[in-house]
Order: sequence, then structure tokens, then C-alpha cells
Amino acid sequence: MTFAELAEILHRELGADADRVLTLICHECAGESLYIPRRARRPEILPHDTPQTLQARYQVSRATAYSWVNNWRR
Repeated sequence: MTFAELAEILHRELGADADRVLTLICHECAGESLYIPRRARRPEILPHDTPQTLQARYQVSRATAYSWVNNWRR
């Protein structure tokens, strides 16, 4: 899903509130791709995965990849 597709959906569903939400997303992501799964499920994390491999596989921010690895190791 691209950011433009997400923006269209939010504008259709939220109307005027969509701009505020989209601005917040842009501010927080600062150029990072958004990982929005098609189905609500956890990403597949293998024992040898590093944050860098997850970042490349799912196009997520560095912080997200690190949190996934840390949560998996618990």
C-alpha cells in the first residue's frame, strides 16, 4: 500500500480529520515507508534475523525493526 492510497482511504472515511492524521503520520515517519499488513498478523521473524534484515524485508523504520527483534527475543 502506498501513502497516496492510504491518504485516499483516510480522506474518504474521516473527511476533514484526515489531514490532521496524515500530517501526524508524515511527521512521525519522516520519509520512512509504512508497514501496513493486509491481514492483522505478526511479521515472520527468524532466529538469525537482525534489525537490518527486517528493515530491508518489510521496509519499516529502524526503530520498528529493533523493537520487533527485541520483542521476539523475549
